[in-house]
Amino acid sequence: MLRAINALRLTASAALASAPRPATIEKIRNDKLVALLQHARATVPFYRNLFDERGLAAAELGDPEVFRSLPILTKAQLQQAGSTLLSDRYPAERRTLELTSGSSGQPFATHFDREYVIAKNLRFLRALFTCGYRPGNKLMLITERPTTRLSAIRRWLYCPLEATPEEHATQLLGFQPDYLYGCMTPLYLLARHLSDTGAPFRPPRAVISTAEMLDPRTRAELERAFRAPVLDFYGMTEMGLVAWQQRPGMPYGIARDGILVERIPVESAPGWSRLVMTNLDLWAMPMIRYDTGDMGAYGGAGGGDDLLRIEGRSVDCIVGPQQRLISPFQLTSALQDVTGLRRFRIRQTSRDEIEVDLETDAPTSASAETIARLAPLLGATFRIKPQVVAELRAGPGGKFRVVESSIKR
Repeated sequence: MLRAINALRLTASAALASAPRPATIEKIRNDKLVALLQHARATVPFYRNLFDERGLAAAELGDPEVFRSLPILTKAQLQQAGSTLLSDRYPAERRTLELTSGSSGQPFATHFDREYVIAKNLRFLRALFTCGYRPGNKLMLITERPTTRLSAIRRWLYCPLEATPEEHATQLLGFQPDYLYGCMTPLYLLARHLSDTGAPFRPPRAVISTAEMLDPRTRAELERAFRAPVLDFYGMTEMGLVAWQQRPGMPYGIARDGILVERIPVESAPGWSRLVMTNLDLWAMPMIRYDTGDMGAYGGAGGGDDLLRIEGRSVDCIVGPQQRLISPFQLTSALQDVTGLRRFRIRQTSRDEIEVDLETDAPTSASAETIARLAPLLGATFRIKPQVVAELRAGPGGKFRVVESSIKR
């Protein structure tokens, strides 16, 4: 039975791999948007109040100008809204809860309905298909999801995000995947380990990097270490997979039938736009005109609508004794549910000192808990100095490095 279900899902994703015509995608997107807005008005207290404040009736929500008049919402505003963001059509037993990894410095809980989970998974499969993946290929994923029996049937191996490069290498050498997928920093640390040890392995057909900005230098290092082309998948917990490259150097293809991406020009960064998104498939906790905090550069011959580059979250490794690199995801995962902590930033100021800026309502307990959680990961070499701040300020374009090291590696 499991094999039959798996085959049906893979068949569906294969059919979806053929992109519909632009006019068809636009109609699908517009129909989904109107349905989502009407659903949000009828069943979500936060949006019902928002629309009432603007005197918007359900019949007006199909007007594109009305949609563009709605406020752009930040993560902080959505966090403050709390349970009022949840649709009363989806009780707790029909929702699943997923936490962000904390890599943005602002942990966030998102509630998914079952229909959305299916749509999200099929979107991911569609992207894999466009990159050459086919049923039966072995896929190794360095992510937070655990391996299940269904994963084994699909020949997928999930590896813990916080595992060491040595552990990831052991899994890679034993599994010998056709495709390797993972967050950029763990991939980079794995690549360094393979290069340093010279361990023999069969190169994958492609390496897929996600979760962080993939700069040209890191891409080149990954391609050299894995002896394979490196592609970039761009997404986030709140939206799922948003855009991806089918081949190195190609523009990003956007999942236009599931995500509405708006471009808001950044005055301080000519040529760049803030990426504001609406998740058209998520109904349990609608995300409408959500400011992702990321930026995109558009261009190309097709009227300048090709998404060429994405400036997303960028995090550093912490440099320990003997140039030992400590993955930032180990640190951000450890702090994601510290009591009373709203946001944080980790900064390595010297080879033996770590400063942690905390935006918190509970300074004493949050500071103590931060030290207790980071000390086992960093080791006795480092002094950990929590510092409570009123507000963490971002740099140009609304971004800041949530883990930053001033030590050259």
